[in-house]
Amino acid sequence: MEKCKEQLYDVGLLSYNLYTNNNYGAVLHTYAFQKYLDNHGVNNVIIDYMPPRRINFCLKRLFLRFGWASVIRLFKFKRFFKKYYRTTKNTYTYSTLFDIDFIDRFVCETDVIWSFHKKYGFDRGFFCDLENMKYKDNVAFSVDFGSKYFSSEQEEIFKILTRNFKYISIRNVFKKEYIEKLLGRNDIEVITDPVFLLDKKDYLNIAKKIKRKRKYVLVYNCVDNNEGLLKTAKKFAHNHGLQAIELSLFAENDIIRKKVLTASIEEFLGYINEAEYVFSNSYHGLCFSILFNKQFYAFPRKGNSEKISSLLELYGLQDRLIMNAKSYTTEEIDYSIVNKRIEKIRTQAEDFINKSIISITD
Repeated sequence: MEKCKEQLYDVGLLSYNLYTNNNYGAVLHTYAFQKYLDNHGVNNVIIDYMPPRRINFCLKRLFLRFGWASVIRLFKFKRFFKKYYRTTKNTYTYSTLFDIDFIDRFVCETDVIWSFHKKYGFDRGFFCDLENMKYKDNVAFSVDFGSKYFSSEQEEIFKILTRNFKYISIRNVFKKEYIEKLLGRNDIEVITDPVFLLDKKDYLNIAKKIKRKRKYVLVYNCVDNNEGLLKTAKKFAHNHGLQAIELSLFAENDIIRKKVLTASIEEFLGYINEAEYVFSNSYHGLCFSILFNKQFYAFPRKGNSEKISSLLELYGLQDRLIMNAKSYTTEEIDYSIVNKRIEKIRTQAEDFINKSIISITD
């Protein structure tokens, strides 16, 4: 099949977004980043990149694991992409990224895109490791690679791959010293996740109004299907005279009666915005709880809680992490303090974008 001719762009965005199996955060961080660049006059496009680990994606497998709810949610996501994303006309894989000759600079943008996969290794697409992608003053914005450290062999590969970037920022406050020492650089910055580049009002412009008669506690149960999270939130809701609502793909759960299995991106934002409290083990669920100034509690994730701990550390909210359901803070968050941190940290991110992207493309 003949490919469509692409337009010329100053900046091409690479991340997990279009092929993430119903991941709200992955969709919204790219939406926020593109929206921010658009607001600042940067000619950019989201590269429709299908990572190697997603090439064998099977709708049937998704259905067998999560049922019809996952399929419905997937189609709602596709509607969001069509309405709010500006992407390349063609889909690219690592083997066809070399066809890209219409991008001046690549920005690899957030999430765990630099993690090492036991089957696929490093995704070299997210390291701009092709001749047509190198030597372009490329930018890594708020990237992450999970909670694990690399083996000595992986470190040597990583050092070579990161040479393709002039500017590097990470979102994990605990990995800065490790990365700087590993790469022999002292210019690695810790930058907030791209969703914080926009204000609450920007998201409310696309959020859907949730019509519920009772006030509620939103339980965003992500990946791990955390039973302790569900039980703690249900008890909390009962003690406060609130309804508990579980947002997840786990139709088999019976701890919380009210479940929302097919929420769109817009509904996801609406449910968080209108909740009285949020309980979640999702990184981006917590990001939006902070942005929307919600009282919330965070739960650890199996194998990768460091990104949640890093987020809470960055915004001075370490006490919101529940490690023991029998003992956690009852004090409410003082958002007059947190919002000042949001503004300060956002300014740091804006300064990084200005020097690495905007000032160069002007």
